[in-house]
Amino acid sequence: MTDPIYRLLPVLLIAALAGGCGIFGKDEPADPPVELADFDREFRVRKVWSVKIGGDTENLYLGLKPVSDGARVYAASHDGKVIAVDTISGKTYWKTSIDIAFSGGPGVGEGMLVLGSGNGEVIALNTLDGKERWRTSLSSEVLSTPAISRNIVVVRTVDGSVHGLSVTDGSQVWLIEQEVPRLTLRGNSSPVISDDVIICGFDDGRVMAISLEDGATVWDTLVSPATGRTEIERLSDIDGQLLIMGADIFVTGYQGRVAMLALESGQAWWERELSSHRGISSDGSTLYLTDDKSHIVAMARRNGEILWQQDALHRRMLTTTAVYGAFLVAGDFEGYLHWFKRSDGKLAARNKVGGGRISATPLVLDDLVFVQSDGGRLSAYRAKLPVAED
Repeated sequence: MTDPIYRLLPVLLIAALAGGCGIFGKDEPADPPVELADFDREFRVRKVWSVKIGGDTENLYLGLKPVSDGARVYAASHDGKVIAVDTISGKTYWKTSIDIAFSGGPGVGEGMLVLGSGNGEVIALNTLDGKERWRTSLSSEVLSTPAISRNIVVVRTVDGSVHGLSVTDGSQVWLIEQEVPRLTLRGNSSPVISDDVIICGFDDGRVMAISLEDGATVWDTLVSPATGRTEIERLSDIDGQLLIMGADIFVTGYQGRVAMLALESGQAWWERELSSHRGISSDGSTLYLTDDKSHIVAMARRNGEILWQQDALHRRMLTTTAVYGAFLVAGDFEGYLHWFKRSDGKLAARNKVGGGRISATPLVLDDLVFVQSDGGRLSAYRAKLPVAED
């Protein structure tokens, strides 16, 4: 099992992490994922509903994940299926089939969904009924979630470009082009909009703030500089989802750092050595990260101090965690959801999700967790927590 995937432009190359397997002639990884061990379960998890979206994408490592506007959950599959489902009942409001092989999205906003494909096609659909609004073609593959605000749709493509498109018809309003290292991880950090700026991470370890109006650079900060002699050693991609909280940005880099930046200026308030290609979640005061060995690390928001670390799921390709009340939840490569106590990282529950590997971060709304498997199934779960004693 290989995690993550490296991309050698223009050729796709699958490689392993240090001590890995595959292209280097070894049949088995030197540092394999651990087998699941028994533990004292604190509660059970109940499946509320489950629907089939589309075809299997087990080996494609795509940027598809569920999103919500509050009342509905939307999800897409690689074979062109898009679905809108009631969050509580699982009732399908609409399902459509598009002649596009989706690879990133959907993004939701301004009454529409926006998705991207492996050949750079971008399509916008009405959230109400799934009808197509517009489509356009960009420079290369889309592996991240488009961001939508006011009159602009922001789409990141794997060639280092950031496209500002018109909400009305998808025409290009502005374009940012960045150089991409010859060897990078397969994946992109999704752009995040905050007021009138877009924050985006790049494959050379930089984070940039871009004007939403005209694409001008507001600031540019190197967070995760490349080090080492070989191209693999010098990988420093920022692929995980950036987290914006108030006036602060939190970011992680592969073989690099986790850092807290000022939203206004990009100045680094603190930095810690930590390698991750996943995103960051938070409960407000504590940050939760999944590192490149699938260890979950809890850090203090104010200074990056490590509070605890959970390594019981070593190399199981854990997703970014999602906060669920007093717990965290993350999926793995065998389709299990793992539940951890926020206070100390202790395993509290586990349940199997149908549909194979889970690559997308679970989505939490109120007391429901929505999970999209790589096998093309969207499911909702609820933790059956014990009743508190008086």
